Amino acid sequence: MPDTSDNHQLQLLARVVQEVSPHVIITSAKQERCMVQFMQGLGANPDYRPEVVTYPNVDFGLEVSKQRLLSAQLLFLPPAVSERERISYLSSCISFDSPLMLRSVGALLKCLDRRRVGVELEDSSVGVPILQFHTYTLKDVVYVDRDTYSVLQIFKSELHPSVYKLQSGEKEGLSLYAILNHCRCKFGSKLLRQWFLRPTRDLAVLNRRQEVVRFFSCPRNSDSLNTLQASLRNIRNIPTLLRTMSLSHTKVSDWQGLYKTVYSAVCIRDTVRSLPQSIQLFQEISEGFSDDLYYIASLISRVVDFEGSLAENRFTVKPNVDPAIDEKKRRMMGLSDFLTDVARRELEHLDARIPSCCVIYIPLIGFLLSVPRLPSMVEKEDFEMEGLDFMVRV
Repeated sequence: MPDTSDNHQLQLLARVVQEVSPHVIITSAKQERCMVQFMQGLGANPDYRPEVVTYPNVDFGLEVSKQRLLSAQLLFLPPAVSERERISYLSSCISFDSPLMLRSVGALLKCLDRRRVGVELEDSSVGVPILQFHTYTLKDVVYVDRDTYSVLQIFKSELHPSVYKLQSGEKEGLSLYAILNHCRCKFGSKLLRQWFLRPTRDLAVLNRRQEVVRFFSCPRNSDSLNTLQASLRNIRNIPTLLRTMSLSHTKVSDWQGLYKTVYSAVCIRDTVRSLPQSIQLFQEISEGFSDDLYYIASLISRVVDFEGSLAENRFTVKPNVDPAIDEKKRRMMGLSDFLTDVARRELEHLDARIPSCCVIYIPLIGFLLSVPRLPSMVEKEDFEMEGLDFMVRV
């Protein structure tokens, strides 16, 4: 199966497991959290519990996997075939442009070799025979090879015209995907790209998509279309955003992005609820976007002081939210006058030769009393004062 991107819910992987029902699943020890949760879900299913084999991440190396594939005992090839002919044949049935698939094939060959499948009683020098490779395609999905995509110009990558972005990547050129892509957020563009990469032949899915396109193509629904497009522009990647905020790397822009996302989701829900619920997509959005979104948006609006946060470049809470926070803020605002009074009282007890002093704060040390250096202060003993401890000389 060629390399295909999946979402955080791993819906594509779940579909593959459901259709194939493998007895053994080979995975890397280095996994993302969503993959770990997916495997835990499989283990908790009493009706279907496949064996999960975990290999080190190094066993999924690209070059190592290629060598395993080229050195495998392929019974469907003549014994006297050259290495060049072997590569040519394997390229016809396995896409070498799909590195993830090659890594998976390499790990699979390693598992077969370790378990000695089919050659349990043979000598260790005898390799595991490979009878055939079969291309797997999801049910109700049309398989399209790269040559077809290129000839039909469904996708066309071009170098970015800006000299500052030549090294950063490519942009979509004149292609069918570029012509039909009117999405207002990158998530919609990614989904549309996946639809082109995995075209479905399920009539029910096609009919659901067509009824939505037909509805928004009607001129009288242009106001609803513009409202939804404006809201979709503010949608952020929630899993990534929450992961960043959970690691205490939260910026003011993250709170703004979260608030705009939730507020825009509320606008999308309210707009969709006014549309015909006979269309399945509108019904799913109306039911899936619960009233909790409005509660979250109002809670963020009541707590976060966005104007103050932008001015101070840090997270700031609005007044009258928490009395304890308000009291600490008042102390913080009056801290300068308080420290001035402390310095004035301390100056009364210092040597008459000291004309002034001030209170400073040094991280990891605390508040210190700073006095000007007198000409007589040369040795460390000269800095000693009665009732005070010498800390640092600057």
